[in-house]
Amino acid sequence: MSDDKKIKVVIPAAGNGTRFGPLTKYIPKEVLPIKFYKEEREYHKKYNGTPILQANILNLEKIAEKFIIVTNEMKENSLESCLCSLLMKYDIKVPFHFVKQESPLGDGDAIYQVMKELCGEYNNPNLFIHYGDLVYNSPKAEEDFKEAVSLYFKEKEKDENLVALFLTYSIEEDPSRFGVLSLEGYDNKLYKVKNIVEKPKDEETQEKLKVNGKWYINSGILIIDAKKLEPYFGEEYKKVRRGEEKEAVLAKVISNALKDGKKALAYPIQGEIEDLGTFDDWILHHYKHIKR
Repeated sequence: MSDDKKIKVVIPAAGNGTRFGPLTKYIPKEVLPIKFYKEEREYHKKYNGTPILQANILNLEKIAEKFIIVTNEMKENSLESCLCSLLMKYDIKVPFHFVKQESPLGDGDAIYQVMKELCGEYNNPNLFIHYGDLVYNSPKAEEDFKEAVSLYFKEKEKDENLVALFLTYSIEEDPSRFGVLSLEGYDNKLYKVKNIVEKPKDEETQEKLKVNGKWYINSGILIIDAKKLEPYFGEEYKKVRRGEEKEAVLAKVISNALKDGKKALAYPIQGEIEDLGTFDDWILHHYKHIKR
């Protein structure tokens, strides 16, 4: 991938893992080991015991001009040690930068802290967001990440109102646990996002959100134009300051931009992204992969 198509990769990893249970008293969830599959380098294939953070860096290195890790004071040393171990093993030349989230004010705040750090770099305001407790555990990950970035930049040239591109995958059961994308046709690789519906419960809403009998979810991996979204982050912060909201939420920021006539697209990936945000998720990951 040419340098002009590379992008700043932001990994929000400031959460304290309260949903994860006893393990995260001693180790950040982003450093917990997983079974990681990556076909194109023999020494990555079926590599057991890879920390989640390292797996994500290895998937993302070819699209990244810089890695920005959002953390908090308690986790920073552990995450830095994990990255040092990664750099000792593999020849990764992409620079790393840490940004601290001082207060647990949500994923929108984590991204906003990065935006403030980059205020002098808005000549290239595009950010690839990949949450720290997710992993695209498939040999197709690198291919999909490259394609999504390429399509994003192509669409930006056609429409200056584009503010986000979601990487999405389909599910066929129980959409009530996810943020579901309301989609309409766009072209053979992309959908247009009409809205983001958080955890739809009633059956009528669920049926309206189906595309070819499936639901497409907000996976937590997406590309945004930080500069165009900045005013909408400001609106969310006003609600937090007034006590109307406890956190600034990125999905709400993008939803508000869509209501204002901005545009978001969705790119269906070839595999499935694993959410490893809870202890049960992590155990299920090992159960699913134990026979591979």
